[in-house]
Amino acid sequence: MSDDKHEQETPTPVTIRRAPKVPVFLVAGGALGLIVTLLLVSLFPADKEIGYTATVGFFSLYGIPIGVAVGAIVALILDRRASKRAGTATARHLEVRPEAVADEPQAAPANENPSPEADGSGTSSAR
Repeated sequence: MSDDKHEQETPTPVTIRRAPKVPVFLVAGGALGLIVTLLLVSLFPADKEIGYTATVGFFSLYGIPIGVAVGAIVALILDRRASKRAGTATARHLEVRPEAVADEPQAAPANENPSPEADGSGTSSAR
């Protein structure tokens, strides 16, 4: 097996917590901002000269960033809650130095065929 002089184990305290994925909250907030913008624009009649699509596009310039900001605030609140509920544990870090690998004898590959001289008969048989 391996010698203890080539391995060193050190305990390290670590913090374990469930953190939210912030980009997911940003994208979801932007999508929600777009949906709210579509709903609000559709509640009022569109101007004949400008059109519905241009009105949605204009108000999306406000709705999407507001949705992204709301998503970021929700992510920060959840991150703060997760950090309060964080626990600690001890992780063991095992360090193996390369000398341990160099001292071990190398084994022959299992799929290699033995030579005909190895059986001691001195003759090779054809199959």
